Amino acid sequence: MEPNTTTTEMYQWPASQLLSIAANMVSQTWNERLAHLGITHAAVLALQELAAEEPISQAQLAARLQVRSSTLSKTLQGLENRGLIARVGVRGDQRQVIVRLTHRGTEILLSVKNVEESFEAYDARLLNGIREDLVEILRPRSGM
Repeated sequence: MEPNTTTTEMYQWPASQLLSIAANMVSQTWNERLAHLGITHAAVLALQELAAEEPISQAQLAARLQVRSSTLSKTLQGLENRGLIARVGVRGDQRQVIVRLTHRGTEILLSVKNVEESFEAYDARLLNGIREDLVEILRPRSGM
């Protein structure tokens, strides 16, 4: 966000712009918090989803994270290069790839959990009251 932006100007922005900027700021803040682990916020989100749902296809993972499979592919390549995930092709279908968390990936998630806990109080105070609104905004709706 530009340093000269005033609160009055922000009140005139559409909600979609505010949400987009807020999401980028949250991601940037997390990238700074995670830099010492050599991992990005996007990578953490992928690892967390894998921990909850593995094994899962790359296409399913992309859908859960609400990103394109091609976008996720770059993140997964970095995670695979670091030994945090393994990708295995499905026999008989070269287009489908199954992704699973490795032991090293699980270890990194434990380190991430420590980082999350150290900032939990700050984030809770900052985000108090909007979590429920965000869940409602993101809730799937019929006819959309």
